[in-house]
Amino acid sequence: MIKVGILDSIPDLAGLIRLLQKHPDVELKWVHSPGKTMPVSNAHYELLGEYDGYFVPEADFSAIDLYIGDAITDELQKAFAASDRLKVIFPTDRFGCQNALPSPKILGLPEFNRKALVRGGRVALQPDQITTLAALALMPLAKNLLLGAPVYGSLSLCDLSARRGEYAPACGYLSQSDTYYLREQILTSLQTSFNAPLHFMASHTAGHIAMATFTIESRMNLNDVSQLYHNFYDDHRHIVIVDNHPMLSRIVDGTNKAAVTLNVDAGTLFISVMFDCRYKIGSANIMHLLNLLFGLDERTGF
Repeated sequence: MIKVGILDSIPDLAGLIRLLQKHPDVELKWVHSPGKTMPVSNAHYELLGEYDGYFVPEADFSAIDLYIGDAITDELQKAFAASDRLKVIFPTDRFGCQNALPSPKILGLPEFNRKALVRGGRVALQPDQITTLAALALMPLAKNLLLGAPVYGSLSLCDLSARRGEYAPACGYLSQSDTYYLREQILTSLQTSFNAPLHFMASHTAGHIAMATFTIESRMNLNDVSQLYHNFYDDHRHIVIVDNHPMLSRIVDGTNKAAVTLNVDAGTLFISVMFDCRYKIGSANIMHLLNLLFGLDERTGF
């Protein structure tokens, strides 16, 4: 069994606990909240009748195989250095997590870094929604060396800043820093010649479904583009290529799926991506990363 410890401040704690309790290979050892010893359901009422565990006031890293949280403590650093079996998922790519532990930090986008996560990965960083939306749209093109023109994107982002405590870009054009992981770690890794500009405009929505449409000049026909995307995502079980169907939010609502749809018109390729932020960049992606870090089938527990 994979023994897991969680920090109370992570996004959607209740959703993650629900998923982990159903996972056949996971034992939730503790939920840490400094100074608290009350039932977890006292603070997270949605867990009443589902989880009867108590907060632990101190985190015991010697009792777990996986830590999920963004608090960087001396105890965590010492435990990580002392035991090769301890692995970490940071539920954000910010808060200084990049340099917190002496191990390569793997961007936790399974569709890009699955092999790195499976083959000895110890620290995964949960990607933001901008990176995830654009990477899922553009990776198949980069893999086939087809990113040679400027890319334009219109993104409808969920405003997660209040509940996640992380930086949320203002509505309007995104800066280069907003697309750092996308450009520097993903697209240039797949296509070393990639230097096309990215013109992304973002707006915030009140719902939990993130959506984006990207456009790029292309001479390919729709059948060839569709085959390219199907081939790229063929063995990624959480990606759905939507062919000959409307892009509806209910396809992804309440799931870890991302839906991708394609269209070609007058020499322009349109790629649309949609997912449920509560899952795809939240609790379900954390469980997806857990499966990969410990060598399990990536759909275990889903």
